[in-house]
Amino acid sequence: MAPSNRIYFLGVLLLVRVTSSHPPLGSSDPHTKEWREAKAREIQYRIHVETDPEKLGALEYALNKRLRVNFKLAEQEQLEKDADDDPKGMVPLSPFRGQLLHKLCFNFRDNPHNTTEAHYSFMPDPAKGRPGACQDPDAEKLRAFLLKLAHPSSCAPKGQVLTEGPTIGVGGMMTSWLRPYMYAVEHKYSMWSPLLKGYADTKPSLLPTSWPRCPMTTMACFFKPLSSCEHGEEGQFWRTVKDLPHHKFCSKYDCFSGFRSRRALDSYSPTILRGQGTYFDAAGLPTNVPAEWRRMGFFRYASELFRFMLREPSDYFRGVMERAKLDAGWGGGGSVERPLLSMHVRHGDTCIRHLGAETARKCDPLSKYMQQAVLPMTEKYGIKSIFVATDDENVTKEGPQRWPQFQWLFVKTQDRGQVKAARRWEENMAMGLFDPFNEAQEVLIDLLLMAEGDAFVGKFTSNIDRLAYSLLATRVQGLAPFYSLDGSAWCADWGQLGGKSSFGLFKC
Repeated sequence: MAPSNRIYFLGVLLLVRVTSSHPPLGSSDPHTKEWREAKAREIQYRIHVETDPEKLGALEYALNKRLRVNFKLAEQEQLEKDADDDPKGMVPLSPFRGQLLHKLCFNFRDNPHNTTEAHYSFMPDPAKGRPGACQDPDAEKLRAFLLKLAHPSSCAPKGQVLTEGPTIGVGGMMTSWLRPYMYAVEHKYSMWSPLLKGYADTKPSLLPTSWPRCPMTTMACFFKPLSSCEHGEEGQFWRTVKDLPHHKFCSKYDCFSGFRSRRALDSYSPTILRGQGTYFDAAGLPTNVPAEWRRMGFFRYASELFRFMLREPSDYFRGVMERAKLDAGWGGGGSVERPLLSMHVRHGDTCIRHLGAETARKCDPLSKYMQQAVLPMTEKYGIKSIFVATDDENVTKEGPQRWPQFQWLFVKTQDRGQVKAARRWEENMAMGLFDPFNEAQEVLIDLLLMAEGDAFVGKFTSNIDRLAYSLLATRVQGLAPFYSLDGSAWCADWGQLGGKSSFGLFKC
């Protein structure tokens, strides 16, 4: 058989036999449309990863591209057909008779520690939830330990760590801080608030307001300082520094270089990169988590570190958040009916076609979010309200018009200009087409508001979505229902191709 025929046969065989890597938890019926689509979407990953590139070469690439394009065209046709069949978006639902979601607890200990890392969907039977609020004693102990590290008895240089991340998307920048923080916690160092770099308020605002809106150039502008040592004389200097004067790659074993006699650890350092990846001990627990916290699993441990970094808004940002909630109809005289669903619909640069292979996700209409995730969750959990974080003004209009049975919440005054859809985020920022400080602030507003939901719908290929679910889960101290539309599970391995969606590998 000719090589090209063998490749074609392999593709057809995989189309029929392939199995999904991240199945929706509690659903494996092979007769459903969702099941068949999940199998088909896995083709490109298995061809890319499980075949020998030296043997397949250009033929593998051609087949992979052909199958991917054909599948995307078929999927788009199906989405358009679904929209035509349901012009008003009103799908008849069974009367909800269960206990409201926000009054149930899906305890971490009642589920596998890698639930979020092994599945793109978690929609448990409400009958399996425990009445009342969740309690997580392990998390409480870890929070007390992190608080102790944040208030060291001495601010001596050997006990301090500084870090910075690349000036990329806000979510990616915050995700890059996890590994340095994990290193600091493991060695019992006190880490200072990371630099905002390009998002610092270093130029007059494009809005009619006073400048600077926040004089600090670290994350302490938005949240309480990570270390009490930042309040001292050295801390005053640290608040105004723009860049860490150290090399990304250093020659010493600890990979630290001096900054005013303190330690500076970059997200790209060999020390951090050597620690990336998740490995497991004999009990199946992740070895990249310190032994005393290992039984929590990586998701809970990493999420608690994210929570501590973003645990309490600064005085400045608290006022910003209060105004944003009022604008969304959330605070003051407005009332929010629960259960509340948090949803992130990112269009913008996600809808640039050539970026799809890089991000391993595609641009989906609001109707897909609703039909595939929100409406099934509503039937199961009685969702009453939806907070939607989006960069697309059309989404804020379409939602209330087509699905008026929900109370829709979104920050009305946010900038959702079309400039973001013309080119990728970093290019817009480099060209000065938007206000970086305001962009960071709006992302953080949406992030904290999404964390106040009772369930989550989005795409875990997005750093912001993974952060939002981590904060939501640590707030309720348990698992909350989630659905990731692109077939990706939660992950946190910044800078590495550790994530996998239905459309390929992505950096998480």
